[in-house]
Amino acid sequence: MLIDDSGIDNYVNEKTILKSGFARSVFVCDNAPIALKYLRSAGSQEKPIPDIIFLDLNMPVFDGRQFLAEYRSLSVRVREISRIVVLSSSMNPMDMQLAVKDPNVKVFLSKPLIGRNLDDLERELFTEYATRPLSEAV
Repeated sequence: MLIDDSGIDNYVNEKTILKSGFARSVFVCDNAPIALKYLRSAGSQEKPIPDIIFLDLNMPVFDGRQFLAEYRSLSVRVREISRIVVLSSSMNPMDMQLAVKDPNVKVFLSKPLIGRNLDDLERELFTEYATRPLSEAV
């Protein structure tokens, strides 16, 4: 799942994810409330729970920090399956600290995504699940 208000960033990141083979499908949300609505009802075959949520912090109206606060109220199942990766163009040390301090955030990456970052990310996040295939959805 990509959560970012930038259509260009979503386009580039989705293409990078698919071309690299990191995932077979990507659900793109151009704002956090749409992503939260999806996650609240996720868990069926029609709405799989994403393994990875790439989250931009700086979005208008409802930003990534607000998403993280709301994410804590989602079902345990969603929070156990999904791993949040903050994907931001921000070089603000406070943004990086926020990401690292939040227990639901696993990694902070700078935009744009590149294949090498995805390879490293896959090794880091799925080491304990080495025998488990990635799900259909990101």
